Amino acid sequence: GNVGIGTAGYGTYYSGNRVISLGSGTTIRAPSSGAPYITITSNAYHDSSAWKYVQTNPATNYEQYNGIHTFSYAASGSSGSSVSFSEAMRISGGNVGIGTTSPGGTLHADASGGATIRVTRLSASSSAYGQLEHDGTNTTLTSTASTIFNAGGSERMRIAANGDILGRT
Repeated sequence: GNVGIGTAGYGTYYSGNRVISLGSGTTIRAPSSGAPYITITSNAYHDSSAWKYVQTNPATNYEQYNGIHTFSYAASGSSGSSVSFSEAMRISGGNVGIGTTSPGGTLHADASGGATIRVTRLSASSSAYGQLEHDGTNTTLTSTASTIFNAGGSERMRIAANGDILGRT
């Protein structure tokens, strides 16, 4: 059966699921038979046919199935209306995909209009960062300071913040 902790329950869950409801909108769900998986969901429940909002707020969902982990979100919707989740991130075969359902490398970011990977070190300066971006045509490497290229364990070239190129011959 299903268990409710700190909740009077909500929605009608599909009979093939076993559900733990926590508080006012969080569930842990697994099948009673068939292929094993688990979902952890906030502000949504699954009835016999679709995901539904518990409250008028955004919803999130984590699912682990066949060794693949997916993280999804949905914008705010009305209580009881259908939820349309969008996948935000996937971990599959040791690869992480952000904006893609089939990551082709250790870290694969994809987005319409271009993908950006940004690395910051907030403890040093909240405005300093390095960024790698691809807009579908060009690749851009951006830095708020010098950009340093290392090879063989040593610095081989540096592009200073003022644009000067410094290198070793």
